[in-house]
Amino acid sequence: TRADWNFKGHGRSVNSAAFSPSGTKVLTASDDGTAILWNARNRKRMTTVKHNADVLSAVFSPSGNQVLTASLDRTAKLWDA
Repeated sequence: TRADWNFKGHGRSVNSAAFSPSGTKVLTASDDGTAILWNARNRKRMTTVKHNADVLSAVFSPSGNQVLTASLDRTAKLWDA
């Protein structure tokens, strides 16, 4: 199958990807130590959060207003989406 959308911006493997509850944002987590919040409509980067090691997962809160990231640097970060 062919991908209809490509979100390019990570320097290493992407470990997770998720749509916000509203479907207007996409969240990706990567081995490059970053999580990126994307605008789902135009596929442009909105925000980047950096960790000191691979980001294994990133999830939206039920409201979609916050994001929680978990990293191999032994931290979890809660940030506004």
